[in-house]
Amino acid sequence: MQKKSLINWKLYLVLLIATTISVILLMPFSIESMSQLLSEVEVPNFLIVIVSVIQNTVMFGIVIFLGLILGEQTGLGAPVIDGLISRRKKIYSNRNLLAIPIISGILIGIVLVVCDYIFYKMDVLITFFNISQPIWWKGLLASFYGGIAEEVLMRLFIMNLFIWLFSKMLKEDDKKNNKPVIWISIIISAVIFGVGHLPATTLYTSLTPIIVLRALLLNGLGGIVFGWLFWKRGLLSAIIAHFSADIVLHVLLAVIIPLVGF
Repeated sequence: MQKKSLINWKLYLVLLIATTISVILLMPFSIESMSQLLSEVEVPNFLIVIVSVIQNTVMFGIVIFLGLILGEQTGLGAPVIDGLISRRKKIYSNRNLLAIPIISGILIGIVLVVCDYIFYKMDVLITFFNISQPIWWKGLLASFYGGIAEEVLMRLFIMNLFIWLFSKMLKEDDKKNNKPVIWISIIISAVIFGVGHLPATTLYTSLTPIIVLRALLLNGLGGIVFGWLFWKRGLLSAIIAHFSADIVLHVLLAVIIPLVGF
């Protein structure tokens, strides 16, 4: 009898390659966003890029491994991606495979733009409307990182981790259908997602209660939607929705704002 593998290694390799590529694609956006900080460092940009890619590849190698193990326990993972790899047509024949996450991502992106415009009118020092964004094509490349890498980290690993921990504490066997545990885990991972954006915010301004509120609200709202999609439809839906939302925020806004004249 053949011993079952600890994880799906084909799926692991696909996710690791995808996250590594997304890290590489993020670099033009990151270099421009942190240009002032990098100008004070006596290290060539290409070396910073190489080190960053290596560090992230190692980190995501561990994160994906643990996420897939946790997913085996919680029942939440990447069924559609697995189906594509295994060529199981019934897994990806649903017509709503792309439509639902794309529409969800665009809608949450629009909601976040409206929320940020309110912060802008409140004279918050850092919003999409008063901080210069990198050119649209760099935002497009960075959107792959948001969609792929951040969803692998926040949903496949962190959200699954909390579902597993709470289920263990409550001695709950049906982890996937325990709605209170699922929703608490979605909200916690969304809050962590918001907190994780605060270090980048400090590159532009010091943290104040309103700045922290903005980071938690904007990123938390998105995190809740992506977490719900991960629960109901799997990792690919969360990835597509996050990517679609980032297109609104980092591509469309990067084009529209200079034209409007903010």
